[in-house]
Amino acid sequence: MVVNPCKTCRGAGLLGKTRTIEITIPAGVENGTTRVVERGGNCVRGDRPPGDLELTIRVAPHDFFRRIGDDIVCSLPISFAQAALGGDIEIPTLEGKGRMRIPPGTQPGTVLRVRNKGIPRRLAGGRGDQLVEVTIEVPTQLTPTQKELIAKLAQDLGENVQPQQASFMEKLKSLFG
Repeated sequence: MVVNPCKTCRGAGLLGKTRTIEITIPAGVENGTTRVVERGGNCVRGDRPPGDLELTIRVAPHDFFRRIGDDIVCSLPISFAQAALGGDIEIPTLEGKGRMRIPPGTQPGTVLRVRNKGIPRRLAGGRGDQLVEVTIEVPTQLTPTQKELIAKLAQDLGENVQPQQASFMEKLKSLFG
């Protein structure tokens, strides 16, 4: 029994104190991962060492990249000409800018892989991949010359050729026919 308790701790023998602890978060840590800092917690009694501090790590979502395991996924718009003719393009990566080859005839929704540009693997070593989903940007405002050239291209390709719609219509006919 404390006969004359001090006004600060009221006889508990402990004082509230704020301190800063530096913790190293390893590269590639996933959202929801927990980490224990030994002796980083509170002291419940003055004659005992502090307890452990358990942290739950929350990783904020990125505006452009999303994570699937150790892979990074992003969506990248390219022009019709780039999709049809192929070529090298500049892409954003976790480390800055990179280059990627677009094969000729690339279709919308195609996923291209850039090896070793993903998240560092914590246990196995190395890195995941960067997966780039291709979207095709269709121009919304064409000059008369551009319209004429596209109409000529459509005519050369067969102006009523729409493979995705044709296959859908064939499936629909087979269901009702």
